[in-house]
Amino acid sequence: MGVYEEPYYYEVAFDFRNIPKEVDFIEQCAKRFSKVTMKKILDIGCGPSPHMLELAKRGYDFTGLDLSQAMLEYSMQKARSVGANIKTIQADMRNFETKDKFDFAFCMLGSIVAESNQDFLSHLDSVANCLRSGGIYLINASIQFDWVKLGSESWTVLKAGLIVNVNWQAVPLNLVEQTILETLTIEVIKEGKTKTLKTEKIGKLVFPSIKEDSIMKSKMHLKVQLDIDISFEEANFIKETFVANHDIREISLIQDKTNMDGTIDDNPDAKFESVDQIVTEQLINIDSDSFDKKLLLEIYNNL
Repeated sequence: MGVYEEPYYYEVAFDFRNIPKEVDFIEQCAKRFSKVTMKKILDIGCGPSPHMLELAKRGYDFTGLDLSQAMLEYSMQKARSVGANIKTIQADMRNFETKDKFDFAFCMLGSIVAESNQDFLSHLDSVANCLRSGGIYLINASIQFDWVKLGSESWTVLKAGLIVNVNWQAVPLNLVEQTILETLTIEVIKEGKTKTLKTEKIGKLVFPSIKEDSIMKSKMHLKVQLDIDISFEEANFIKETFVANHDIREISLIQDKTNMDGTIDDNPDAKFESVDQIVTEQLINIDSDSFDKKLLLEIYNNL
């Protein structure tokens, strides 16, 4: 049996998420980027609609779109249990139409279904056609930089007497077409009995592709905003490489720091720690009585 035929077990499998925080993020995205007031929301690939109740509680009109009838029926059942008024649409996200126009659409947890570039472009066209002018589309998914990073993840969720073991893995399928085979296995243990759900699907990886000459001109001053922490040595390597390879006059690396109010503290004079500083600080901050910090520092300094 496939995982999408058992909505409750699927929902439990991903119950580790902080849904109120994710809805906070949705509201921050709308506030920062949308040109229209967010009222009507479309959840694409909604599955069991984990965000539905929180969005309805905050006064938004929710519509869930999914190909699985079982998932949509489960979502409607959840809504009826609390008196929430929602809508559902059974459709293939790669090519769909809606009667209503939406202010905001989102697709979470890497749920986009696309086996080719054409699938993905058709999906984006469908979303664009259902959004009001000025509305935005939020995609929660991974951008792959390297095939080597494909792999697997496993976790266990305990809830209401259930033991739910989950395994996700992705393996390359076609290197030229940049497709992978994703396998999701959910093992449910209830009252000593085990039930295994498994689904395989083909996915299309998205790799960053930029025409460098279109954004980098000779002798220009380039500012690059970072959303990860890097060391002093890494920062210097990036600067030296870009200046040498692209005839850049200067490059500033800006650490992206998001404040509590959602604004960005883009300090261009960001200070980067050296590898030694980073490692030393991590060793000093080890919170365990099982390790001798002084000995670890001495070993590291003697390397």
